[in-house]
Amino acid sequence: MTNEWRALVQVPRGLANAVEAVMEAHMVNDVAPSIAAFAKEDDPSLYVVQAFYFGEPDRQKLFEALKLAFDAEIANTLVIEPLPETDWVSLSQSMLPPITAGRFHVYGEHAKDTLQDEQIGLLIEAGQAFGTGRHETTHGCLDSLDALVDQFPITHAIDLGTGSGVLALAIAKAWKKPVVMTDIDPIATETAKENAVVNGIPCITSLDTPGMLAITADGADDPQIQAYAPYPLVIANILAEPLCLMAPHITALADKKGRIILSGILESQADMVLKAYSAHGWQEEKRVSVGNWPTLTLVSC
Repeated sequence: MTNEWRALVQVPRGLANAVEAVMEAHMVNDVAPSIAAFAKEDDPSLYVVQAFYFGEPDRQKLFEALKLAFDAEIANTLVIEPLPETDWVSLSQSMLPPITAGRFHVYGEHAKDTLQDEQIGLLIEAGQAFGTGRHETTHGCLDSLDALVDQFPITHAIDLGTGSGVLALAIAKAWKKPVVMTDIDPIATETAKENAVVNGIPCITSLDTPGMLAITADGADDPQIQAYAPYPLVIANILAEPLCLMAPHITALADKKGRIILSGILESQADMVLKAYSAHGWQEEKRVSVGNWPTLTLVSC
């Protein structure tokens, strides 16, 4: 049985925002719904307001609220229905086009013929973990890795917040060295391991041989992760605020002669992130911007 529900109300265009407010106020399991509204194709003066709830909303309470705020005619248009159990992430991403970033080519099985002989192929299907390689931040990370491969030898590396494992796979394939891939989400680390197998990268239990070592951990200071420090290459495609908070922990992981690559940052947040890492002895070496998303490569001051 699905736990995702949709409520729909049909209203005159001028009342759409007010109806959205009423529907948003009726939370389920203390979680506000996602709201969307669109004009009817056959009558643009009428709007359909739809709210998506995680859990079944109380129809009677929502009906009474609409009736009190508006009238019975509008309340009577209320429809509440369960959504089918569908992996919407996989469905929406399954036919995403392949992308090329430097020598790396990210593709799905449906686009396997697009891989060229000189490229490093990263076969990533849509799945439950973040990171199909198509977002600007992942693209920027791959471009940044591409710029390092020929000039920066490493013994091992770590991908913090690995998601689907696409960046760890890129490092493992390009450098042919062991890579620790870690995430707080066990689904992500399992997905990353599956992607390693699909891409011909062995899943390892120590860093004695090339391959991918998956660790589910709450943060960069986890003892399993610390055991392999210092890392010549640390990459983290997360978000700006967590990256700032993690600055001391990531610094503790990184070899002072190595590189830190950070992404998940908006242009407006780059100075904030650089300031956080500058306080721990790092400075910007290179910046790759894809759209409004810069990827920062840092070196020790």
